[in-house]
Amino acid sequence: MKKPRLGLLGKIMILTGGLTILTLSASLIASVLITSKNKKDDFIDSCVNATNVIESTFTTASAEKAEGFESIINILIENYSAVSKTYDSLTPQQITDYQNNLRIQLFGPADGSAIGMSYDRALRKNYYQDALINMQGVCSTYSVPFSAFTLYDITFNRAITISKSNISLEDNLTSIGLASSKLDNDEIAFFESGRASQTFSDNDVVYAYKRVAFKNIIPNYACFVQAEYPLAEFNKANNEQILLELLITVGSGIFLVIIYAIFARIFLIKNIKKLSLSTDTFVEKMKNDETLEIIDSKVNSNDEVKDLSNKFMTMQEQIITYVDNIKTAKSKEQRFLTEVGIASKIQLESLPAGTFFDRNLEIRALIQPAKMVGGDFYDYFYTGNNRIAFVIADVSGKGIPASLFMMRAKESIKSACNSEKNLSDVFFKVNNSLAVNNKEGFFVTAFLGVLDLTTFKLDYINAGHERPFYKHNGDTKQLMINSNFVLGLEEDFRFEQEEVQLEKDDELFLFTDGLNEAINHKQEEYGYSRIQNMLCKDGNIKEKINDTIKDLESFRGEEEQFDDITIFSIKIRPEVHVIEIDNPSYQTIEEVTNRVDEYLCDVDLETVSKINVIIDEAINNIVSYGKAKTNKKIIVQVEKNNGHPIIIFIDNSHPFNPLSIGNRTVQENLDAGIVGGLGVSIIRSISKETEYVYSNNRNILIVKM
Repeated sequence: MKKPRLGLLGKIMILTGGLTILTLSASLIASVLITSKNKKDDFIDSCVNATNVIESTFTTASAEKAEGFESIINILIENYSAVSKTYDSLTPQQITDYQNNLRIQLFGPADGSAIGMSYDRALRKNYYQDALINMQGVCSTYSVPFSAFTLYDITFNRAITISKSNISLEDNLTSIGLASSKLDNDEIAFFESGRASQTFSDNDVVYAYKRVAFKNIIPNYACFVQAEYPLAEFNKANNEQILLELLITVGSGIFLVIIYAIFARIFLIKNIKKLSLSTDTFVEKMKNDETLEIIDSKVNSNDEVKDLSNKFMTMQEQIITYVDNIKTAKSKEQRFLTEVGIASKIQLESLPAGTFFDRNLEIRALIQPAKMVGGDFYDYFYTGNNRIAFVIADVSGKGIPASLFMMRAKESIKSACNSEKNLSDVFFKVNNSLAVNNKEGFFVTAFLGVLDLTTFKLDYINAGHERPFYKHNGDTKQLMINSNFVLGLEEDFRFEQEEVQLEKDDELFLFTDGLNEAINHKQEEYGYSRIQNMLCKDGNIKEKINDTIKDLESFRGEEEQFDDITIFSIKIRPEVHVIEIDNPSYQTIEEVTNRVDEYLCDVDLETVSKINVIIDEAINNIVSYGKAKTNKKIIVQVEKNNGHPIIIFIDNSHPFNPLSIGNRTVQENLDAGIVGGLGVSIIRSISKETEYVYSNNRNILIVKM
């Protein structure tokens, strides 16, 4: 007969019982919180009732009293209006004089003497005293500690005291007409809404407001009654009750945890530890590459843990067989992955830097292979003193074969550009070179351009590649070009060369089809229109490339990248001031500073002062640490950029990235015993953005203000 057992389900049910007790304790605390909420609502009702009753004493008073109240308020307004514009700047003596004059006009002399007293003043004082006594009586009836009758200056957002329930008549006469405070946002919203009443509450105080609608009040002023109930004592008592409930709950929880721990130790943990120990032993043997053997955990319980132990022993047997099989293939795969990684590194290092500046030219590029190695590439290089060539291309296929053909195409294009002046001859030569022994049928789409840095005339030729986007005079659209045929498939094909005249501030945005043909989970393509929308936005070409990639990733979501993505952008920079210094020294700093100051004469002095500090630190760093193989040279480029200058420092010293040092303070230098090295920290602290790149055997430090 099979021995009965208490399974995990039964054990979980026991645990659930303990959790139920905890749930009941939690419900007790919830009850306290609900009671607290109801009491707070009672406080709100008391304040609301108090304001309603106080307000009714003004609105339902006899005509004689109503006129008396309005007379008091209008005299207050007339006196206050004389000082309202300058109230915040009045001296204490001026405020005292203003308030004494107001009180005499309202109620006569402070000592109650007959001199200066009149029947109207005595009557107003009587009305005022009756209203105060009534307000205090209402507060006592509704157990409201504080209420106030206040005038609101709509123009200057000030609360002007009329009377307060928590002070004597004499103190009220002393404070009437004083601007007590600015109203907060909730109070302002109440008056702007036009509502007759409003309540607010926070953790400390309950507030109730009631508008008093007098008929003949001067415009731009309003009267309201407010009542407040402080919650400090109530919150204290409530918190003590919650704390007591929490202590009871925690005590119950600790007791149940102890009971559960004893139960778990006897029925679960002991056997689970045995299973865990055998598992650890087996895994440790695998990690140390030792000979594997089946390990029995020796679990004696008659429940699911025993079943798990038996299944684990079966799994061990299967793992041992699997490991033996995989070890044979592992060494071959590891060698292959290592070689692919090296190939990917070689491929990417063969491309020039993704950032380049020269004269009025800025180049930005980015490449994202779909696999470890890919078939996309870009390149740029000089073909003379005043001419720079650039190319973007996409090889058919992916992986290692495509990357090898890519390297072949890249070098063929660069070699042909150095030997041929006409771009048609360049692609004719490259096409025939790639078509030879191309049994696999690889082909290349490519766009090649040569820009004259003096005239900005661009000669270009296209071989079946995506049409670039061209930004001119604020308008962004695709460049109209002849597609021609691809490279590498048909020998002796003649490609048609074209040209366009670029101007300052023009931009070219080249890309491979991995960008526009990227798809999302709905199988929708990213498309040309999305690219155009991103390029139409404000920003420099670096920001546009980064924003395009972010937008693409958001569009693609979880969909895998299936093709290489390459982006190449070139911009003719407007109004760039260039300073070239051969064999620079520390005296160079003053020369460059003076010339930059002269160029930035229309920029604010604070920005120019910061730029002078940046010039000092950057050139000092280049002179002190830069080591050039040939004659050292510094080029400083300054671009105004709509009042936010950009300063670029270019030198031909050995590669050195100053931004890799990290920010340090003077104290950190002293603690580490380091002398100097704070220049980069200073530059970063006073500039908006810093960027470094080593391109074309030059260090380039870009500082944006």
